[in-house]
Amino acid sequence: MATSLTPVWASEILDEERALVALAKTDPIFDWVRLTSGEWLKGEIEGYYEDEMAFDSDVLGKLTLDNDDIHSVISARVHSLKLRDGSVIKAPIEIIDRRGSLFGNPDAFTFYEVLTIASDKEAGLDIWDIKVNVGFSLSSGNIDRSEWTARLNGKRRTVDSRLILDYFNTRAETDKIETENNTSLSATYDIFYTEKLFFRPVLLNAVKDPFKNLKKEYTIGAGVGYYLIDTRKTEWDVSIGPSYRTTYYVNVQEGASNKEKSFGGFLETHYQHEINKDLDIKASYNVNYGDKESGGLRHELFLTFEYDLFENIDLDLSFIWDRQSNPQADDANNTPEKNDYKTFISLGIEL
Repeated sequence: MATSLTPVWASEILDEERALVALAKTDPIFDWVRLTSGEWLKGEIEGYYEDEMAFDSDVLGKLTLDNDDIHSVISARVHSLKLRDGSVIKAPIEIIDRRGSLFGNPDAFTFYEVLTIASDKEAGLDIWDIKVNVGFSLSSGNIDRSEWTARLNGKRRTVDSRLILDYFNTRAETDKIETENNTSLSATYDIFYTEKLFFRPVLLNAVKDPFKNLKKEYTIGAGVGYYLIDTRKTEWDVSIGPSYRTTYYVNVQEGASNKEKSFGGFLETHYQHEINKDLDIKASYNVNYGDKESGGLRHELFLTFEYDLFENIDLDLSFIWDRQSNPQADDANNTPEKNDYKTFISLGIEL
């Protein structure tokens, strides 16, 4: 009678596989991914969207893993998994051979059903993508001029929400006389209804630019948006909704009010794309409508090319177009230009 025996080498491989699975299930520091090739990766799951996983390997660095290349995902740390039926699971990850285990049920869901994976941490910098940019230029001779720019951008994204904060400031002096000083601050909060459709209950914008006769301006709004593209390499969304604007002018002509209020609307779009491993492009454009007295139609375009110098340091080339269709004249009847253009280079640090 013939007997089929498992070769010794195959038995050793199975034992090693079981040991790795047991280690991954109890590892409090690293997330573990087994590829269909049999290779194991340990590191951190930075996110999973559109069938692609962003994984920061402890040895290989940042990787993008396709869904078809992933055999198992195991993490003892709590993550948020959003499934295609809209349900959200907050638990350690145990997906083995593309079958998800939950509360003792080894076939609770399949890997195909998983739309997104994100960290379930409620606080701290780990759930934020933060970048700080600083640029400075200095010239001397017939004219002494200095100019500096600063920008802080932060994005917090979970499986069902997104918060974006953006601060930008430019200052310039010529022969020790201030010639430019403008500041803008924006905040948006989005709640995802589906994988691509989101509701924006809060939009806030604040602008200060005294050299354009704008003492301060506040805009609040709410709306809806949609992701046209949402992959690990490319994101493109659009949003639209009503808004309310309050504008304060530095000074105005006789008989005019230095405070104006207006109902209106906004249209925004954000785009970012990884051209290659070292070069990214990011663009944002928004247009906000208000009545003539509050400045009319406002456009802002912010375009940036980011080149990776080191792991967390970029060299950025940025272009800004800012247009106000109806700038208000001051008490000396000086009317600011409708269009402002700026190009600058800065160093960016990702925190």
